[in-house]
Amino acid sequence: MGHAPKADAAIELEREAGYSWLDEKMFAGVPARVMVPRIIFIVAFVAWVAFGLVMQLSASSYTGMQAGVGANYEGLQQIRYACIGLLLLLVVTLPSRPMWETIVERICPVLLLLFTFLVIFVHFFGETSGGSTRWINISGFSFQPSEFAKPFVIVCSALIVAKSTTEHSIPAPIAILFYVAAVCVPCMFILVEPDTGTVVIILVAALTVLLFSDLQPRSMALLIALVVVGAVFAIPHLFGSGSYTSTRVLNWQDPWRDVFGDSRQAAMGIIALSRGGMLGCGLGASTLKLGILSQMNSDYVLATVGEEIGFVGICLLLAIVVAFVGAGIAIANNAHNKRDALIALGCTMLIAAQAALNAAGVFGVIPLSGKPFPFLSNGGSSLLVSFGIVGLILRVSIESGQHNSSLAAARSFRVYDGADAAPRPHPRKRTGKRQLFKVVDGKKPTSQTPPAVLGASAPAQDCEWGRAFREGERSRAPQGSRVSSYRSSKLDNRAGSRTRQSSDHRGGSRDGSCDSSRRAERPGRKDF
Repeated sequence: MGHAPKADAAIELEREAGYSWLDEKMFAGVPARVMVPRIIFIVAFVAWVAFGLVMQLSASSYTGMQAGVGANYEGLQQIRYACIGLLLLLVVTLPSRPMWETIVERICPVLLLLFTFLVIFVHFFGETSGGSTRWINISGFSFQPSEFAKPFVIVCSALIVAKSTTEHSIPAPIAILFYVAAVCVPCMFILVEPDTGTVVIILVAALTVLLFSDLQPRSMALLIALVVVGAVFAIPHLFGSGSYTSTRVLNWQDPWRDVFGDSRQAAMGIIALSRGGMLGCGLGASTLKLGILSQMNSDYVLATVGEEIGFVGICLLLAIVVAFVGAGIAIANNAHNKRDALIALGCTMLIAAQAALNAAGVFGVIPLSGKPFPFLSNGGSSLLVSFGIVGLILRVSIESGQHNSSLAAARSFRVYDGADAAPRPHPRKRTGKRQLFKVVDGKKPTSQTPPAVLGASAPAQDCEWGRAFREGERSRAPQGSRVSSYRSSKLDNRAGSRTRQSSDHRGGSRDGSCDSSRRAERPGRKDF
């Protein structure tokens, strides 16, 4: 008889959840609780990407014609980036389990160090656009190191927290130092660019990982205090007179203060949303994208969506986002270990925080952050990173499925009758009675082997070893207790029955003594 092994941690989780893995419903060889969120996640992801590509083809048509490269040039460029992102997603999702462990444990920390160095490098050799220095241009290809650093910050923070709280391989003080270095050092240099939106997104995801990490309250309070102190020192730099961030705050407070100047974007975004109404003016029929609303295919693409397909279209998009985020959280909840759960949760929060930050800025709830809407705004760096983040979440789901699908073998295990020349399988049947079985290991009895595991080949229980064994069983419970007396009576009854059986078969006496002379005559038997 055999069945697939199951990790102790997974057993405890299932006990806490209140269900048995033997009764678990399967879907395509994977537990339904793992497969259903994965399917919802993939459907929402595909719908989100398709929605974004269609809106890019519409929103960027005027920009392409104005640049003389064709109305569909930027839309097709976005499709090319999506194809590259799909390859990146497959690279992250499909490796074997040892390769996945290598990626998380070794490659991600190295890449975090690399992109942290590039974030520092961008201050000296980066390109400035819109009042911030965020881009590095290599042979005509521009990218933002801060965008690529986001997922590695979350993976490394989840790795550090899991090693400290679950594996206990890193002491808490050392884990705090590593966590601060992994999260705060990149954020400090990103903040100087300035890129407040990316810092907010990283901190939201990192703090979510921290809150669900089972870290000791003292360590968690210390980390939160460090974040608060850092924010206090950063506020004067961010909101100083005439700074990049202070200008955006003023435009948020009064979008109409300078309609033909700094506040033009905020004012035109509000007009585009109001013009769309309930159903919009039609796909591709936007007028504000004709040079009136700049960045209509990047930061303000949501305003273009509201103008062309109206309030209904925005609600449809937000419903897709909610389904995506909910499925990501469910994937994190079903992860088979703490590290993968924190990775999936942190990556989901990266996407959710970025989408919420962009939408709130376009709707005028908060100052515009300048962060693109995931899978919807134009930009290769953001799209590639978003595909990579989705790959990490899907990989966690695949790991959960592989871990749990091995348990399906236990649903159809077989017991073979050793007395038959040709083993006959006996399928396990669901009955109300508990069926017991005996395991015989075939080893010769030794003085260290309990007779109970040797079945019928063991000597009688009232031998010297058996008496010592029973006395040890009695001593496990307090003297005089009901448990102790119950054990003693059971052991005595069992010993008496086995003594009578052995006496009947070997001709021994019925007074409870062991016939050592007869056992000594038999070859291959040892007296205890």
